[in-house]
Amino acid sequence: VDTSGLTQATANALAHLQRLVASIGGRLELKSAYRPVAYQEHLQSVWDKWHALRRNRQEGCRALRAEVADEFQRHNLLETQRPVTDSDHTRGVGIDAALVLPAGARWKRRRISLDRLAKMVGFGRPDVRHDPVHFRLLASAVTPSPENRTETP
Repeated sequence: VDTSGLTQATANALAHLQRLVASIGGRLELKSAYRPVAYQEHLQSVWDKWHALRRNRQEGCRALRAEVADEFQRHNLLETQRPVTDSDHTRGVGIDAALVLPAGARWKRRRISLDRLAKMVGFGRPDVRHDPVHFRLLASAVTPSPENRTETP
């Protein structure tokens, strides 16, 4: 996972989210962060090839179909979502992360949700239903005012 191309604000928000999740006993597994344009184009190519071959049952295509299917899975691509050309990842403001919070997670004695934790550090999930692991830096997080900053307990 490449974090070197994240904007400074995104890198700061990610570090803060990691500390905050750990402090309440949760787990964060970073799946993807910065993606150069060439890599994003590669993901599109893999997705396109898979969708062209996935229902092809011709014997001569079996090996190629298996190879493309392996690549599709290795990149954790979603069947229903073709990677876009210009993404939060290529702009350095998006991450994909699997977050697990303990049952009844609390922060400062109050129950806390995954989305609330993310928002506290400056992330939002723009399409929870179709892409639940995707977090985008919110515009308000780029230069947070002192009253909007949070402390890790």
